[in-house]
Amino acid sequence: MVTESDINKESPGLEDYLETIGQLSKSEAETRVTRISEELGVKKPSVTSAVKRLKEKGLVEHESYGPVVLTERGRRLAEEVARRHQILFQFFTEILGLDEELADRDACQVEHYLSEETLERTSKFVDFLLSCPRDKPVVIENFEHYFTHGERSEEMESRCGAFWGE
Repeated sequence: MVTESDINKESPGLEDYLETIGQLSKSEAETRVTRISEELGVKKPSVTSAVKRLKEKGLVEHESYGPVVLTERGRRLAEEVARRHQILFQFFTEILGLDEELADRDACQVEHYLSEETLERTSKFVDFLLSCPRDKPVVIENFEHYFTHGERSEEMESRCGAFWGE
């Protein structure tokens, strides 16, 4: 597993390139600068510059006009960034109830800055809440009510007293 210190050595922008290259390499035979440019919505010279830096760091292999190929270390780092993104995306959509577009955008921003401990606690919290045998855990339903109405539901009010030992 790639450690937090490995990830922090890379800039958020380079991590985004790695994540994109990793995603494209899973779905396409070859990952080219043009496709990376299209996927990230940036100009090809920006991609070429980023790929050059990734190559200098030993994270990709690339020759002019050829495919961009992740090294083993680059693949592990790309997978770790994608894992961070997925955990945050799931937290934002399934726990906080954000729409997918906003959740995706925010996950992309936050994924670069969380400590490993915070990320792991977030992951376990999501797993804990979503492993409830009901379709939607009561706490999430009650949070939605609280968010919408600015007050706890009667059911939640009675549960909170019991929860806090009152």
